[in-house]
Amino acid sequence: MTQKIKNTPGPGGIFLGTAIFMISCLILISLFTGVLRVRDRMAPQRYLPEKWTIESNIINGNYYSALGNIRRLEAAGEELDAETKECAAVAHYYEAALLQKAFEKAGDPDRAGFQKKRKQEYAALAGGMSSHLEKIDELIEYY
Repeated sequence: MTQKIKNTPGPGGIFLGTAIFMISCLILISLFTGVLRVRDRMAPQRYLPEKWTIESNIINGNYYSALGNIRRLEAAGEELDAETKECAAVAHYYEAALLQKAFEKAGDPDRAGFQKKRKQEYAALAGGMSSHLEKIDELIEYY
């Protein structure tokens, strides 16, 4: 006669199976959190300039950096206060003045005229920072 063999694990088998299951869960959780940490470190950081940096750029005559910082704020959808809007107007005035000069040198009066209109619009928005517009015009004359 054949004897039936019991397939039920003993107390040691139950303990060992539970321990292996717990260790496997801990390893999976550790791997998951490690992957998240690596992903967070490799993701680009969102850098937005402080608004005082833009005003400092304008005061120091670093109009190109001010324009780049304004573009970052605008792209991020940041709300600009009154002073920063005046700085933005100066930075955009600088951009329009550069483009006007470039189009004049290239012999494209239509585009140069459009940039001149942009300059006038931004000059009206410059407010308390309008003293920098003359400096920009003097600077552009040397280009």
